[in-house]
Amino acid sequence: ENMENYSEVLLWRKFIEAQGVTHNIQMQLQNNGGGSGWTRGLVNSFLMRNGLPIYASNSGYEPEWEKEGVKATLQNRDSRIQLFTKKDNDIENYTSGGDVNRVDLSWVVKGNNETRMVTGYAIKKGKHYNSYMQTLHHKGTTGSIVFRGTEALLNYMEACYEKNGNIDATADRYWRKLRTRAKVDTDYTKTINATQMNKEAEGDFGAYSHGQLVDATLYNIRRERRNEFIGEGMRWADLKRWRACDQIDGYQIEGMRYWGSVYQGVWKNENNEDLVVVDVEGGKGNMSSQETSGVYIRPYQISKVNNSAFDGYKFTSAHYLSPLPQSAFRQTASGDQTDLETSVIYQNPGWPKIGGQGPEID
Repeated sequence: ENMENYSEVLLWRKFIEAQGVTHNIQMQLQNNGGGSGWTRGLVNSFLMRNGLPIYASNSGYEPEWEKEGVKATLQNRDSRIQLFTKKDNDIENYTSGGDVNRVDLSWVVKGNNETRMVTGYAIKKGKHYNSYMQTLHHKGTTGSIVFRGTEALLNYMEACYEKNGNIDATADRYWRKLRTRAKVDTDYTKTINATQMNKEAEGDFGAYSHGQLVDATLYNIRRERRNEFIGEGMRWADLKRWRACDQIDGYQIEGMRYWGSVYQGVWKNENNEDLVVVDVEGGKGNMSSQETSGVYIRPYQISKVNNSAFDGYKFTSAHYLSPLPQSAFRQTASGDQTDLETSVIYQNPGWPKIGGQGPEID
C-alpha cells in the first residue's frame, strides 16, 4: 500500500480510502480469477533456474509435469513466474479473524467472463493478502507502479544491442543483476546458445519483427522484458514497437493442461456433479473440447456462438497505429471542407478518412 520504502519504485500512485480514491483490483485478484490469466505461451517462455529454455535437452524440465498441475509445471523455474502465479493450495488471503483462505482453482470453470481464471494460470502479481479489500467494491488501496528502475535497465540493454550489435559492459552488468534477482543462472550466453527461435516463435509474438525471426540475442533481451513486466501493461506497446504481429494468422491462445491432468473430474458442485461442461456448438459450456482442441484449455474455442476468434487470432497491420478522426481532416480541408482529400494532414496507414469504417485488411 505504501511504496515509498522500495528504492526501485521511482513513480507510483497512492490510493486512500478515506479520500474516496480506491480501486477494485484486489477484489478480482483475491476473490477469483478476474477474467484473465497468463497464457501457456508466456509460461513456457520462462527459463529453468539453470538458465536453459524448457525444451533444451538438459534443462531438467519434464513435459509430464503439466499433467500434475500448475505448481508442478512451474517447479525449478525463473522465480518470477512462480511468485506471480496462483498455484495449487497457495494462500489467497488472511481474514481479520486470523483464518486463511486458499486458492480455489475451480474458478477456471466457475463464474462468468469477469470472474473466471480464463487460462488456469491465474494472476497473483500485484495481489495483497488482506481480505478486506476483497469483500466489497472500491476498497482496494494497494499502490500502482508507474515507473520502476528495472525498466531503465531493460531499455538500456535493448538500445545497446540494437545500436551496437553487442552487449557492452553496462548492459552485461544490468542483465546479470536481473537474472540474479530472478534466481536464474546469470550466464545469459548459455541461454542464447540454447535458444531455438522456431521453438520460441510457437508462443511468443516477440520472436518476430516485420514477419521475420530476430536473432537469439535480441530475442532473449525481449524475453527478459516480457517476463519482467508481465501484468504491468507494457506488452502491447512493445509488440507494436517491434512490429511483432505481422505473422499472426490463426494463432490460438492456450492455457494450462486440463484434459488428462490431476484437475480432470475433480471440480464438483454442491451436488457432487462435475462443474466442467463441454458445449462448443451450443455455447453453454465452460471448457474447450479435448476432441477438437486438444488437452490444453483454449479459451476462444469453448464456444462457437458469437465468437469471431474461434479459429484463432488474426492481425491487420493498420492496428499498429490508431486512426485520426474524420473531424481532423474536415477541419483542415480547403474550401467548404467537404473534400477530405484536400486536408494538409494524412491518415495513418490502412485507415480511411471517413469515420465509422474499419481498416484495410491485409
